[in-house]
Amino acid sequence: MSSGPPLAADPLADEPNEDDLIRDAEFWFDAGSVVLVAGKVAFKVYRETLAVPSVVFQGLFQFPRNAAILTLDGCPLVKVSDSPEDFRHLLRVLFPRPTVGENDIPFPHVSAYIRLAHKYKMTSIWDDGVKLLMKYYDPRHDFWACRDGLGLLLIDPIHAIDAIHIARLTGAEIILPLAFLQCADVGPDLAFGYGREDGTRIFLTPEDLARVLRLRDKLRREADLHVLAHERCRFGPLLATCGATDACTSPNRCREAACTAWTNAVADRNGGDPLILRPWREIVEEVYGSMCPACRECLLRRDPLQDARRTLWSYLPRTIGIHVPMWSLVMKPPGEI
Repeated sequence: MSSGPPLAADPLADEPNEDDLIRDAEFWFDAGSVVLVAGKVAFKVYRETLAVPSVVFQGLFQFPRNAAILTLDGCPLVKVSDSPEDFRHLLRVLFPRPTVGENDIPFPHVSAYIRLAHKYKMTSIWDDGVKLLMKYYDPRHDFWACRDGLGLLLIDPIHAIDAIHIARLTGAEIILPLAFLQCADVGPDLAFGYGREDGTRIFLTPEDLARVLRLRDKLRREADLHVLAHERCRFGPLLATCGATDACTSPNRCREAACTAWTNAVADRNGGDPLILRPWREIVEEVYGSMCPACRECLLRRDPLQDARRTLWSYLPRTIGIHVPMWSLVMKPPGEI
């Protein structure tokens, strides 16, 4: 498991059987100077690339003089306690190669190298990974409300379980409110946890699971009691006016959706996500998908629920039951933080 401590600088500890080792197809450099073994996978890489940013690897590579050292392909062999899947992700950061679609980074890749970089005290690497997570879990309401799903990460709501672990591991508490908010979008599967690539399954603590349930209940009450009571006077006139323009291709259908779609969407959710704090573009596309393109674009430009959503946002950590020291800054306009 990746969270375990690295082995002491003894390459003979738990000596692996060379015949059982699999040479990694991606990270086996002929001119490499050290072989690291994770599980049954061997990686031949350059010692300096790991040692320069990591005092932990510096210690692992301090082999005692006159000690018998296990070698493979002419290089000292060191076993680490990480899964090969996680270790490979760390090496992809240390030995980058040209890629296509740099904005499409799978969350498991980022999770793995943050955790291992933190473990091996590669400060700059795990700090860059946390900053990448923060670009996705941007705490500013104005950013979240208008995000269009084209973020830097390929991420699913279930990944938020791991994001909570990472936030606590690295001290990046600013990630927590939106990670909890995304957990509220998961539904009953939240109880079954999240399976990492190496097969490790992680779960929310009972306390964190209770926080998610309280958050979901609070947001649903807000949607039911406050938003729906004003739906007709907010959505109806806005899109009825928009639907009366020459650009609307289905005025009757758009007017009907303006007056009923939100009520139906919230009522149909039952135990599902509370909807109200979802990014506004997601709400429009899901709830008002039956409207013509002109009316959807009209609604995208104006969030009739903005005031209610910003108020909920300002109290989000308190609703969850956590303390986030910098949360008061998220209510400032973009560019002032």
